[in-house]
Amino acid sequence: MIDGKNDEVQARRVLQQELAVLFSHAVHSPKTIPDFTKAGNETSSKNKRDKKSDAQAVEQLRASLMSLHFHNQKGV
Repeated sequence: MIDGKNDEVQARRVLQQELAVLFSHAVHSPKTIPDFTKAGNETSSKNKRDKKSDAQAVEQLRASLMSLHFHNQKGV
C-alpha cells in the first residue's frame, strides 16, 4: 500500500516538473516549446503500458486483499 502511494507521489512530482519546464519555456522563450503533437507511435506504446498497468493493478489488488486478510487475523 505504501509503495503504491509513493509511486503516486513520484508520478505527481514528475508531472509537476514537466509542467514547470513547459511554463518556463512559455514565459521566457515561447519559440522553444517542445511540440508534443508529433509524438510517434503513441498508440503502440500506450497498449504496451496498458497491459503492464493491468497486471500491476491486479497484483496491487491482490496485495491489498491479502493485507486486509492478515490485518483481520490479528484481531481474532
